[in-house]
Amino acid sequence: MVHSILFLVGKQSDEYPIKYTSRRAPLWLREGARTFSDYVNEDDHTVPSDVAMAMFMQHRWSRSRIDCLLGDEAVSARRLNPYDMVVVVYDAIEVFHCGGRARTCPRLATRMERALATTSAFVVPYPKFHKYIITKPRYYRDLEEANIPVAPFLRITPAAALSDVASLKAKLLAKEWKGAIIKPSYAGYSMGIRVLKDIRRTKVRTIRAHFQRLQRYGFPNVTIQEFVPSFGKHHEIRTYWLEGRYAYSVATLTDAVGGEGGLSINEYDTFVSEGGSLPDSVKRELKILGREVLQALPQYPYPHPLLRIDFGCCLATADDCSNTYFVNEVETMACNLLASHTTYPIVEKLAGALYRFCGRVKGKVEPRAVPSDHYYDTPTCVQPT
Repeated sequence: MVHSILFLVGKQSDEYPIKYTSRRAPLWLREGARTFSDYVNEDDHTVPSDVAMAMFMQHRWSRSRIDCLLGDEAVSARRLNPYDMVVVVYDAIEVFHCGGRARTCPRLATRMERALATTSAFVVPYPKFHKYIITKPRYYRDLEEANIPVAPFLRITPAAALSDVASLKAKLLAKEWKGAIIKPSYAGYSMGIRVLKDIRRTKVRTIRAHFQRLQRYGFPNVTIQEFVPSFGKHHEIRTYWLEGRYAYSVATLTDAVGGEGGLSINEYDTFVSEGGSLPDSVKRELKILGREVLQALPQYPYPHPLLRIDFGCCLATADDCSNTYFVNEVETMACNLLASHTTYPIVEKLAGALYRFCGRVKGKVEPRAVPSDHYYDTPTCVQPT
């Protein structure tokens, strides 16, 4: 079957593990570097994973139309309508962070989301589901109701927090959390994330200053979650699920946890059966828990081509992490594939899953299983003063 598929691309931090100039480069990568020359990194001859999927798909199904478009240019449904399916890798979070650390563009992100919601093309991930995932407390609540472990959390807007910061601090202390991590929806590139290791010792003016910053940047809402001190002492395990089935894992160990910014990574690993050193007993445990997560999330007629479920450790105080892993995050197609840190051929496998998915959903509309939210009422670009 012939399809027309558009990839929204632009991520630069997730690359295919082989350079297109390497002698080991497969034919589809070498050919694709010419066909998609506007989207490769000519300085070091690397190919972003999102573009590599388009290259493989075009080579494997040569009669189909496979295109790429920079995600921040996808601001009108008319530009997307000619395609059977639009694959969103460079998503609204990337567009929101249009200026890196210098500024944000929430209005431009909203325009992109509106285009994806109104195009006649089928969009993957489902736009309403992707919005649901971006707003973490929405799926955290569903996981809690399914008895799946997540760190305790609450949802708040910057405006609500700033209305009475002292009361917010008192509320966190009443929960008997020692520390908290502030994670805004649409957070990216570690921007907006803040760890308060000891809430009692954190000054009210420190909390106020951070929420003022989030408000200036235009972050619509915030998740405040109990800080798990052991998180940085154990691997966070990213599990990848293709078409509802477990595919592979990449475990990361953080360099440091705390202060302004996110979590830097200084070590990658995986399970013994996948070429690493982590025990397969943990893998068996997380596969069971991962299937429960998939069942707890909104169900659609067709399994998502890709979901990533990230597990952290440990909710219990013991050093033994058995049965104490918790869901830290769920991510959609916009997640990093970390193809350089696994032997699993994720780019090729995911490209195949997406092509099959297009055959199933071609001509159909997105199921409306998740309600939409409207968060933005801000200028086109927000630049803190």
